[in-house]
Amino acid sequence: MIENLLVALIVTAAAVFSVWHLTPAALRQTAVAAFARRCQRGKMQALIPGLQRAAAKPTGACAGCGARGQCPVGRKLGQP
Repeated sequence: MIENLLVALIVTAAAVFSVWHLTPAALRQTAVAAFARRCQRGKMQALIPGLQRAAAKPTGACAGCGARGQCPVGRKLGQP
């Protein structure tokens, strides 16, 4: 019984990790902004800066964009 729960926990953590790293940066930032608004209403305000840093960090999800290590994550369109 406990082995099944442990396996389910590991598989769930791996799936969440994979989805987070393969999601495009713009979608990650949108999700984090929505979650940050929820945290501001609750008692989890200390999580907000870490979540914003994690969402802005390039994870290789846009490997085909041609930025070559200079990922423009966080910049608005039209800005240099």
